[in-house]
Amino acid sequence: MHMIRTGAAILAAFALAAPALADTITCESDGRERYCAANTRGGVYLSNQLSRNGCYQGDTWGYDGNGIWVSGGCRAEFQTGYSGNNWHGDNDYYSGQDRSKNNDGAAAAVAIGAILGAALIASAASNKKQQSGSTDYQSNWNNGCNAARQDKSRSMSRDYSRHGSSFNSRSEQAYSSGYSSCWSGR
Repeated sequence: MHMIRTGAAILAAFALAAPALADTITCESDGRERYCAANTRGGVYLSNQLSRNGCYQGDTWGYDGNGIWVSGGCRAEFQTGYSGNNWHGDNDYYSGQDRSKNNDGAAAAVAIGAILGAALIASAASNKKQQSGSTDYQSNWNNGCNAARQDKSRSMSRDYSRHGSSFNSRSEQAYSSGYSSCWSGR
């Protein structure tokens, strides 16, 4: 167990020291403008549209130095920072530029290290939850799932936070995970 903690701490420190890596942010509008705080220093792009309403940069979504905004019913997942072979970090793509300045390999190695570290931490946390409180987690997950099914059947937006009285800061992760899974039909 000590080895897992040490390894996780080293990987976490390594990941924090790395330049802005990709992060997925889900930002959803129910027709009104919504602002989602995010580290946009490395740029932003829409990776997965979740709404039937169109998401068009500069019209129904955009970003500034503090986050991402959506409006007009746009719901989407956005990638911030470094996210792939061609992502330059300033919303520009490599096109005949000096590719020697591209740090894809280093960023990929850091990303893999961060993923492995997160997996170790999640595994340790999962083992701890299974030992104490796993029924609480499952109960909160089920509550979130039931709320998502009801909201979806009523054609409401995909925003679990309207059910804030159903969870607290300790149970929010389980609730939101169940909500998200069941909304997606998993």
